[in-house]
Amino acid sequence: MSVWPEEFATKKEAHQYLVAQGWQASQSNFYKHCSEGRLTPKNGIYRREAVDRYAESFLRRKDTGKRVADELEAMQKRKLDLELEYQAKRNEKLDHELSVATGKYIPREDVERELAGRAVVIKTGLHHLAQTMAGEWIELVGGDQGKAGELIAAIQDDFAQLLNRFASLDNFEVVVVDAP
Repeated sequence: MSVWPEEFATKKEAHQYLVAQGWQASQSNFYKHCSEGRLTPKNGIYRREAVDRYAESFLRRKDTGKRVADELEAMQKRKLDLELEYQAKRNEKLDHELSVATGKYIPREDVERELAGRAVVIKTGLHHLAQTMAGEWIELVGGDQGKAGELIAAIQDDFAQLLNRFASLDNFEVVVVDAP
């Protein structure tokens, strides 16, 4: 229950009520507003409901320094900003889902499987290259330790050629056989 009455007999009582409720209302300004017709008594009585409506329409809160309408406008703007942010994120998600559905993205498992397959191909290719080219490489330097630089250059050239083939977008067929 409120300690304030439903009706105020004088402007002074209405003003005291407004100040106690946390409104910025100097007595001179309040009286001026009353004389301008912003708050008028009915039969010489100021109803608390009418005083509250007057305060919400014309006065500022002491704690915020803002009018109620300004606070509502700020809250509505914040709500609209959040709604727009939500809609933008929702649109991004829908765009991504559409891109996935139209095949613009490859599932991670497929990429990882492809990379693993390519790694097997390159490992196997390097082993095969070393086995098949070892004779040529040895013959190239004639078993001479002094030609180690030439040997290294030849091996690096052969590896580079294999890696260039690996780096292409060609499809590789990898057959995985379970070991017994």
